[in-house]
Amino acid sequence: MKTIIVTEISEGIAYYPELHSWVKSFDIDPDDAMFEPLSLMEGDPDKLKCGDREVYFMDIDLGDTKFILTSNEVNEEQKKMLTEFHQDNYQEIYTVGECNWETFNKATNAVAYRGGKGYLYTIWLYNSTNKIAS
Repeated sequence: MKTIIVTEISEGIAYYPELHSWVKSFDIDPDDAMFEPLSLMEGDPDKLKCGDREVYFMDIDLGDTKFILTSNEVNEEQKKMLTEFHQDNYQEIYTVGECNWETFNKATNAVAYRGGKGYLYTIWLYNSTNKIAS
């Protein structure tokens, strides 16, 4: 499966026909001037923490492509973490932390993930032996 990081959500919906169609499947017109793309992340989106920056994201599987939509622009470090988190071998890079917000907030690099389902987040800590290249 191909993974595409879409930084930031409104740009991706305008650029990728698959995402445009996905939004329309909810009876929402993405071409309407009143459409607010961030409304798709209402509720409890997943969250990436990289250093002192945090960003909300959601992943959408559409056929042979997984789109990772972000609430804001992301830098190269954040893209790397999101890409690695969505690979089959992510458990070699991330370990499960205690599942509470205190663990997430104290971490330098982590992902709070519920995958768009349920109410409970799993806190995935980025393994410090896999340093992010600057």
